[in-house]
Amino acid sequence: MTGIATVRHTDWIAGFISTNSDGRIGKIEIDDEDRVLCLYDNDGFPAAIGWLRGFKAGWDHKCLGLVVKKDCRRRGYGKLLMHCIEVLGRDMGLDTIRLHVSPDNTAAYDLYKSLGYQLEGQRDDGELICLKRI
Repeated sequence: MTGIATVRHTDWIAGFISTNSDGRIGKIEIDDEDRVLCLYDNDGFPAAIGWLRGFKAGWDHKCLGLVVKKDCRRRGYGKLLMHCIEVLGRDMGLDTIRLHVSPDNTAAYDLYKSLGYQLEGQRDDGELICLKRI
């Protein structure tokens, strides 16, 4: 059965990201106030991880991140996990979530647009900045 669990093992998170991000995400720093969720497939294997971070750093808009395992893409895992992260954010009192996406990652950008994220600008490194009121 597909399930979602909170993950705290930063070495495991880094390994999952480096294996499945297609090089678009190098490394993320997770601190003790950030939240990381893992979505498991029907066989009990990790299919995707998502995170909500920026709490300890005091960011105005907490930042959502998502990596879906290569052989699990286009099956709805990313959409489901993003929904869960947004619910978690609302439960934590957030009203807005931010994310960054490479302009050449059209599959991810299309997913984010379909879920209501709106382009707000561009970072110095070229990544697009998107926001959503949750």
